[in-house]
Amino acid sequence: MVYSSQKVISFGFGLMLLFLILITTVSLTNVTVLHDKIDVMVNVRNVKINLISDMRNIARERSLSLYRMVLLQDPFDIDEEKTQMSLLAGQFLKDRDQLTSLPMTADEKKQLEETLELVYDSTRTQKKLLGIIQNESFEEAKKFLMDTAIPKQNHLLKNYDLLLGFQNEISENEAVDAENTYHQTLIFLIVFSSSIIIIGILVSLYVIKKSISSERQLREVNETLETRVFERTTSLNNTNQELQATIETLKDTQDQLVQAEKMASLGNLVAGVAHEINTPVGVGLTAITFLQEQEQALHKQYEDDTITREHLESFLQESNEACNLVVSNIKRAATIIENFKRIAVDQTNEQFSVIDLSNYFNDIIMSLNPKIKQTKVIVSNCCSPGLTLYTNPGVIYQVISNLILNSILHGYEPQDEGVISINAKQEADHIDIKFCDDGKGIPEENLKKIFDPFFTTRRTMGGTGLGLNIVFNLITSTLHGNINVESKPNKGTCFLINIPILNANNENKNGKN
Repeated sequence: MVYSSQKVISFGFGLMLLFLILITTVSLTNVTVLHDKIDVMVNVRNVKINLISDMRNIARERSLSLYRMVLLQDPFDIDEEKTQMSLLAGQFLKDRDQLTSLPMTADEKKQLEETLELVYDSTRTQKKLLGIIQNESFEEAKKFLMDTAIPKQNHLLKNYDLLLGFQNEISENEAVDAENTYHQTLIFLIVFSSSIIIIGILVSLYVIKKSISSERQLREVNETLETRVFERTTSLNNTNQELQATIETLKDTQDQLVQAEKMASLGNLVAGVAHEINTPVGVGLTAITFLQEQEQALHKQYEDDTITREHLESFLQESNEACNLVVSNIKRAATIIENFKRIAVDQTNEQFSVIDLSNYFNDIIMSLNPKIKQTKVIVSNCCSPGLTLYTNPGVIYQVISNLILNSILHGYEPQDEGVISINAKQEADHIDIKFCDDGKGIPEENLKKIFDPFFTTRRTMGGTGLGLNIVFNLITSTLHGNINVESKPNKGTCFLINIPILNANNENKNGKN
């Protein structure tokens, strides 16, 4: 009887250990696969996006070179521009070869082939324009440039933008696959852990029942019980440590997903700034080109001794207007670049510093302007000037930008008009930030889940389910604050954020910094 009970005990605990080892092995395998998949996804995506962006910039620079050839009409400058175009063509071929060598899906290859076909067609058009320029038929060149070359180039740039968007869509699909793997691993852990617990309980009940049947067996069991309990406890402790290591690995994987989301946000910021700066630079180039033409015309009149007071006054007036236009647009571009530098540094710098909340909210809104102006939503900064906070600026940027993009994506349909307001005020030893929109609101059944990782109702429209989870973790873990949400269907949503005021030694203090 004792021998039979020992066999049952040994078999039961052996089975438990086997299942625990199996759980640990399978979990570590899934986590490793998930880590490698995320790493490859981020690296390959970044390389593809960089190459496509470089090819787009090359196409744009070649078009600008042709534009300058047509306008300048100077043989020396034209030869110089042709040399520059040859260098750009060489760089394009390198980028193309590197891009085509990367792993791609059938849809990616098809999209890339369509883009390259447009590139080759644009190249043939540019060669034809070069032939016209070499024949010094500049009026014909201007007409051909405006009627044919520029429309084709615009079509090519739009196709590049579609190709970049397609890369983002693939990245989102890969993120969904990673999420599914994460959930499968979690379910696997729960199911098998529950099974092991049940088996352990059944084995324990069976041993107790058999032990009561004989006093002799009970004495023998008591003599060895302490040793057996110690051995089993040691084994379970070791297994628990392995499970804890597995959980830590899963947390690290989630942190990597959050980092990938931050890098995607920074990539969108770069794309937005590039789009915003294009207009003032283009206007400045046009104005300075016009001023150069006027200067050349005046210089010729001076050499021909046909210059008059009216010509000079007209030149002075037009040059003054052109200079004002150039200066204002260069200042605008400088402002955009300075704002981008400050925001980009804040996003990658984890050091604390003092910021003016009103000014910083304006910087965040300006950096998101390319996304905001695609909608009919107005983002209003209602924070009073002069309210300062000693904090991590990058965290504040991540929180506010994620909330704005979340409201635009989930709170409004593309044709809806609305207002998003951001306000902040000081209360004793903390800062209260109130972020509200007047959109569709959040259904009551979703309110308790909006901060959960990977929870989203707009997966097919670009939602990853990480935005509000990142906001929650940043506020509670990094800023040691808290966040609450209030919402009713069709009456908008408000996020109430409470952040403790810290001094340079990270101690709570009363009053402004």
